[in-house]
Amino acid sequence: MKDGQRIKFEPGTFTKCDNLRMNRSGDTAYITMEYPRNEGEIGKLILDISECRAADGIRVSYDFKRDGWKIEQASRFCWPSGDEVCDPDWQEVAFVKAWGREDEEWERRAMTGQTDTPDPMSPA
Repeated sequence: MKDGQRIKFEPGTFTKCDNLRMNRSGDTAYITMEYPRNEGEIGKLILDISECRAADGIRVSYDFKRDGWKIEQASRFCWPSGDEVCDPDWQEVAFVKAWGREDEEWERRAMTGQTDTPDPMSPA
């Protein structure tokens, strides 16, 4: 796959690119970074938008030391002519703890067949 090439997500099928596994369900894209700590693997995702309403993108990575998702924003979007670095100055703006909303009681009931409520984490 070439950089910038558009990937067609077929619902119910997985698309693989490097160490990324991607799937689509309705209007939601599921992206899994497989073993991002391994040398040479993708460990950061930049989520951007192309729409009439312009907005800056965010960079998302997993912080294994703190056990959660780190979200960063850039502060620089243009550089002087001849700038060879073009550093966007990514800075952390949010941290989301892993399993921060886990409902252990619901999971216990679901695992023992005591609920008929669908798992909220399962793709439709």
